[in-house]
Amino acid sequence: MIRALLFFISLSIILTGSDNPPSTDYSNTINPVIGDISYIQKFGHAPDENTSEITRIKTHLEYVVVQLKNEAVGHLNADQKQNRAHLISLLEGYKDAEQFPKNHHFENRQPVFIDEEGNLCAVGYLIAQTEGKAVAESINKTHKFDYIKDIDAEVLTDWLTKNGLSKTEAAMIQPMYGDIKSTVNENNIETSYAIGSSLLAGMQMGSISYSLLAQDSNSDIRKISILNTALGVASVTLGITNIDNSYTVRSPECTEICIGISYETTYTNQARTNLSISNIVVGGASALFNGVRFFTTQKSAPGSRYNLSATQLYDPASKTISPGLSFNLRF
Repeated sequence: MIRALLFFISLSIILTGSDNPPSTDYSNTINPVIGDISYIQKFGHAPDENTSEITRIKTHLEYVVVQLKNEAVGHLNADQKQNRAHLISLLEGYKDAEQFPKNHHFENRQPVFIDEEGNLCAVGYLIAQTEGKAVAESINKTHKFDYIKDIDAEVLTDWLTKNGLSKTEAAMIQPMYGDIKSTVNENNIETSYAIGSSLLAGMQMGSISYSLLAQDSNSDIRKISILNTALGVASVTLGITNIDNSYTVRSPECTEICIGISYETTYTNQARTNLSISNIVVGGASALFNGVRFFTTQKSAPGSRYNLSATQLYDPASKTISPGLSFNLRF
């Protein structure tokens, strides 16, 4: 009896749980109803931060159009079927035009009915095309960032019924838009940095050429090597301090109350980065070459301004050779 009771309780728990499967978190995907299933089905993997926003939205709308076309519509009357087919056609045109709204207000993905530039979301566009833009703007005034499933406006309910569209289908159409992030390549080199890099490069080339061509003593060669090594290190240091030249600007400006982050722009400077790499490579090679040259060049004995040495003197008259001394004085 006890075993039978325990079995009945366990079975009841299992059956109860099967009616409420764990929900999937679609809070930061392209759509709150189906998530990123459209992108995964088309490309075989989930989108990431490098995925184009337009690609994500178009892929989603392509998927939704197919789903709407394949949905059974036997429960609709003739007018609803005709209106529904017209909406699907409008949605395909909206997808191809790529005039999608932008998220100026949120860090995470969020619906935007009409953005600051006047771009309408997919559902807003369909309403504007069938009922007039004024109707879409009236919804935008009170439901700009709302999910379709949370909008209880009578005008929306009547529109859905008229066009044979369920609220779930409308919610499936509605994309969620990502935070605006852009990259700007300034691609210029400051005059001071260009002059400094040119002077260092010129001094290194001139000094190395002189040391290789001139017939100097080992001591002089070692001194020049020290100078060239220092110039090379300076060039490397200059390059390292300027190679990371990107910076990000966040701008919260908007016409209405802002929530979170609106615009994020990253500025880069590829030209300065390339010059910095050149400074590091050239300076590093110069420092290495001259460092090795310094240590492989032997020290010469300290010289003297005076030099006295034995020599031989030839007398042309007697045609004899006799010993003598040679004295040199360097100035």
